Amino acid sequence: MKVSRNTPRMRWISAALLILALTVLASLVGSASVAAGSAKRSQKSGPIAPTSILTVAPATRVTFAQQAARHIKTPARPAGVAINRPTIPMAQLNAMKAAAAQSRIAKPAPAVPDSSNQVVGQANLSSECAASDGCWFPSDIHGSVGLTQEVTVTNSHIDIYSKSPGTPGLLFESTLNSWFGYTAQALFDPQVQYDTRWHRWVVTAEGFEEGAGGPQHLFVFISNNDSALSGGVTYAFDPPAGFMDYQHFGLTQDGIIFTYSNFDPGFVDARMFAVAKAIMYNGAGFSVPVFTGFTGTLTPPNVIDQNPRAYALEWTPGVGARAVMYRNAQTGVYGNVDLITPIVGEQTTPPPNAPQPAVPACSPAPESNCNIDTIDGRFQDEPTQYNDSLWAAHTAALGSFAAVRWYEFDIEGAGNGTIKQNNWIFVSGSSHDFNPSIAAQPGGRAYVQWSYTDPALACATGCPSMAFAGRLLADPASTLTTPTVLYNSAVKLMGNLQGGRQRWGDYSSIRFDPTITSDAYLFQQRVVSTSLWGTRAATVRVNP
Repeated sequence: MKVSRNTPRMRWISAALLILALTVLASLVGSASVAAGSAKRSQKSGPIAPTSILTVAPATRVTFAQQAARHIKTPARPAGVAINRPTIPMAQLNAMKAAAAQSRIAKPAPAVPDSSNQVVGQANLSSECAASDGCWFPSDIHGSVGLTQEVTVTNSHIDIYSKSPGTPGLLFESTLNSWFGYTAQALFDPQVQYDTRWHRWVVTAEGFEEGAGGPQHLFVFISNNDSALSGGVTYAFDPPAGFMDYQHFGLTQDGIIFTYSNFDPGFVDARMFAVAKAIMYNGAGFSVPVFTGFTGTLTPPNVIDQNPRAYALEWTPGVGARAVMYRNAQTGVYGNVDLITPIVGEQTTPPPNAPQPAVPACSPAPESNCNIDTIDGRFQDEPTQYNDSLWAAHTAALGSFAAVRWYEFDIEGAGNGTIKQNNWIFVSGSSHDFNPSIAAQPGGRAYVQWSYTDPALACATGCPSMAFAGRLLADPASTLTTPTVLYNSAVKLMGNLQGGRQRWGDYSSIRFDPTITSDAYLFQQRVVSTSLWGTRAATVRVNP
């Protein structure tokens, strides 16, 4: 039977097609608007296919006796290696810092809650810098705390201590090369975390390339139990990259998320993959998807609840931050990456240099420039994620000052892509504050620690120093306690200048004690002498 074009059915179809066409047109216009407003960053939504598959053989099982018997000196760092690899060209980064340094503003005085800081204990850890084993700076200190031990890693060493706020005892130390049984190249950018769910220590480090175009390994050690001296399994990955740098890992309930930056020779992109704990903690081989194309440094979160979705933070200098969701199912099956709308957050330029007092206050420095390079605004330590909150901190420009800015981002639900609370934190109106790390708990307790210098002070108290602040759930939003100064280095570390500035470390760390949940252990770089760095540890809490 012939159907008239004016039947209700056809009119309905025509209307539906018209609505569809208008929807597509609106989408195109919206996409163009987004592209015009964010020309520096491509916008993507929905699942993204991986670009490659990383296949890794089963791990090597190792006893602690085998690790302790190794005595491998740290190989020499390859000649000409840059110690600062920003995600934009160095000339552009320096220009942005110089522009920020010209801004003259007074620091705003942040509100202070009634809560107060308490220093439970603190200690200088061993220098972790033996001439016979190699001694690099910056040290890139990273540390964590478990049930009975503290573990720190630097660009040359791993050190294991008995757990104590004020008197940790050294139980074992070795080079990273001895720990992983690797002789071909030096290792750097190490990270360590204690998995409070599975009671394992996880240690990572990356090596330099083995010759032109040769493999570049990412090493992972996982202990057998809650002691770092229990032996375990060791992996050696070769992730796809020109040159891999600035690696991080974050822990979820069921998986480990790895991120790293890819250079060839300048910054190309950041990359991400994840592996189920059930696979890695048992030393099995695996094949996982690798996601690429991120335009800024990626820092994965530590997810401390059962959320199967983990939100890494991507930081692009001059553009800002956005969340990157990795779907990590409870079963350990990996999903795709979903890039969501950039978080409306800190958009300032990277920080300026952090000036030190002028010579002769910094004597016996042979250099006339005592500035410290405070990196490029990236998030330097793993954010903490729970419920719909993601806590993070980084260094940004506050006028001519380098200052710490902290955030509680909203990552899911109605408030997705917004900021619940945030503010600046700094020691004084003349201080330069940098290299922060942050940790938080579901009860709303959050602690921040960082380094600072203050050119208004004499060098004896104004050289790189350590401070912390925190908050409790009942404190007014966007406030932290008055900073507590934990430690003042006696001198300025000199040497290894790049672009006329001393390179400060890429990392610091703060971790809550798994047995006394109000306490957190802090690990930060310190200066022992003008040519020797060390580590400062502190245990702190915030009281109502």
